[in-house]
Amino acid sequence: MDDTVGADTTLQVSLTTVNGIPKRGKLHVGVSSAWNDGTDASKVDYFSSITCNSFKVKEVGKSEETKSPGTYVCSFFGATLGQAARVEVDGGFKLEDVAAGTEIKINIVGFRNPI
Repeated sequence: MDDTVGADTTLQVSLTTVNGIPKRGKLHVGVSSAWNDGTDASKVDYFSSITCNSFKVKEVGKSEETKSPGTYVCSFFGATLGQAARVEVDGGFKLEDVAAGTEIKINIVGFRNPI
């Protein structure tokens, strides 16, 4: 982690699903405000050039599974009119549906500091 304002750091996302995720489903991690929200300058997204360096899934009653690099892709989509900037995680659920109550942990590198 870098304590320098504006430097890239790692965002650790941890969540438990309320609903199931269908086979070939995707996750979207969004940020609704700009990193420099409240300034008169042009808005800057919280995300810069992103990658995901860790992706773990633990379904109820199963062991935690660490997804191998190359089996999923993290893509960045900048803010557009009416749409927040977001990271899309694709490929982690290719083989089967994932049950509700599943714990998901993702580390996204390329998030502007401070969080």
